[in-house]
Amino acid sequence: MLTEKENYLMALAGEVPEWVPRNLVASPGHAPASTAVTPGFLNARRNKGAGFDIWGVEYVTTKETGYQALPKPGQFILDDITKWRDVIKAPDISDIDWETMAKKDMEKIDRSQTAVRMRLWNCLNI
Repeated sequence: MLTEKENYLMALAGEVPEWVPRNLVASPGHAPASTAVTPGFLNARRNKGAGFDIWGVEYVTTKETGYQALPKPGQFILDDITKWRDVIKAPDISDIDWETMAKKDMEKIDRSQTAVRMRLWNCLNI
């Protein structure tokens, strides 16, 4: 019997899976076929989606958004696009221990059962 991960990887390889993959959804007795992992430093100032991203954009969750984090309405970190170089500063990532961070980010994932995708969704909202 295939695992959710094996079935999912068949679909990604262009093969015909035995069932429609349940991508991020675990089912009773089965791990999810895949999960997305965001590098920990991107979420260091976030709590359950709310908080600030690495660019300084504040995110909020509401009942109306299904508790999905969205940029806080009406708050912009950039008022004049021509001044972006003065306002937008890339975070310093030179001191990140990437290997340790990756191990921590994936410590609760059973790689034999679940495929891992890297998620880099942090974007700038100007």
